[in-house]
Amino acid sequence: MLAGHTVNRREEGRGRTVLVVQNAPSGGPGRMGIWLRGAGLRLEVVRAHTGEPLPVRLGHRALVILGGGFLPWEDERAPWLPTVRCLTGQALQQGNPVLGTCLGAQLLAHVAGGTVLSQYGTPEYGSVPIRLRAGARNDPLFSALPTATHAIERHVDVITELPPGALWLAESDHFAEIITFGRHT
Repeated sequence: MLAGHTVNRREEGRGRTVLVVQNAPSGGPGRMGIWLRGAGLRLEVVRAHTGEPLPVRLGHRALVILGGGFLPWEDERAPWLPTVRCLTGQALQQGNPVLGTCLGAQLLAHVAGGTVLSQYGTPEYGSVPIRLRAGARNDPLFSALPTATHAIERHVDVITELPPGALWLAESDHFAEIITFGRHT
């Protein structure tokens, strides 16, 4: 997971719209969607994998990019990815909150100047222990989490070099699991 320009808790998110990009049939917002709606956010889910059109401009929306079985630049397999990269660049340039999981995190890292490699290292599948690092104590999204928890994962591709200004927040035995960059307040 990669979060860019995390929102200060004092910046109330109630009523804000979040554009959620779904990249695979089984990769909907699920539990995250419940949490986001519970925080008062309105979700605009675009099922890009079915051909639903993505907006050309992000505007004031926050952006959530979900997972999928592609690399950030596999436009032939996922022809909507150029638009998602463009929206990600807009979010970073404008300072809009953006959160990526799996493919979304890799895409965010790629757009922000990090390095993503295919099938790098030892894959992780199933329930995997995730441990927070010291930097997570001050992060608005992750500071309330326990120091260790389990997550269901299917890691094959990985971010091998963090984007400039990124902070590594959590790790598993084989991967940097969560990184964040941007405003940290």
